[in-house]
Amino acid sequence: MENQKKPLSAITLILIGVAISVLLLVIAIVSTEKKAKEVVFEQNVFDALSSSDSAFEVYRVSFLEGCKEGGGNSAYCNCNIEYFEDNYSKERIVDFSVKYSEDKVIPQEMINAVVNCLSLYK
Repeated sequence: MENQKKPLSAITLILIGVAISVLLLVIAIVSTEKKAKEVVFEQNVFDALSSSDSAFEVYRVSFLEGCKEGGGNSAYCNCNIEYFEDNYSKERIVDFSVKYSEDKVIPQEMINAVVNCLSLYK
């Protein structure tokens, strides 16, 4: 006698569909929870940088290092961060810096600093 496969019953197909739906729901919930944790983490970092002088100093040092790695000299890079500090609140600086790191679109605040400091770029 040959082994013949029996067609799946309607109940089996329904159970498979339910199992797949549950699996997709679990994946969606885990993904949403992960995104929510990332948003909370980013907000906590933003709050810390905005409210703490020592945390903002870490941002300042990181900015200067990144600027120099990008080809700027010390005078040019310092001019940029000083322009930010003279013209914007710490909260605003962190806000446009985070936005730039996310979407890679240079904000007007950074363009203003570059224009102001361009003569120092070598």
